[in-house]
Amino acid sequence: MEVPMVYEDVAENGEIRPLLEGFDYERIESYATLNYKKLNVESVIEDSVDLAPANQVCARFEQDLDGFWTATEYEGGTDLRRRLACVVIFLRSKLDAEASVPLQVARVFQGQYNYLDIRNSGRKYIKIARKLGGLGAILWLPVSVSPSTYERYLNIDDEEVFSHLKALAPEAERYANFVQRLVLHHLRGQLSQ
Repeated sequence: MEVPMVYEDVAENGEIRPLLEGFDYERIESYATLNYKKLNVESVIEDSVDLAPANQVCARFEQDLDGFWTATEYEGGTDLRRRLACVVIFLRSKLDAEASVPLQVARVFQGQYNYLDIRNSGRKYIKIARKLGGLGAILWLPVSVSPSTYERYLNIDDEEVFSHLKALAPEAERYANFVQRLVLHHLRGQLSQ
């Protein structure tokens, strides 16, 4: 019987091992598991946080919140928009389970229609921001780290990663007002209901 490969894991000796999906693992003699803690630490920890993307976004869109969602030419723009769009979708769904996704926000995900995953990513970004001192952290998290690392692989209880990020962090409150205004911009209609 052929076993499908759904993910590869590299052992410490460099050997690539397939992970199995859809099988009763108790009937299989051995199988590989991915060490998520190792992945988290290696993927997230950097020597410094580049604040240029966050500073550029704040300066450019302070008076143009709609422009944040539509502009195409700024460093880290796609990742920063994605983070905040996830948060907007999560918070809108908390206010109203049947809430529609604003068109400006929906465009961020170009063809990705699983809003449950996007909603869960929004919840995760809020948890990350809380651990790092406030909503402003959503903006200054390193854009060099892929969104999937933050959204899927980062363990909220990984104190090693969060301690390191806190040590590198600027004042999260510095960006908090801007993030709150961007998010509230898409929640106002629901808040008045």
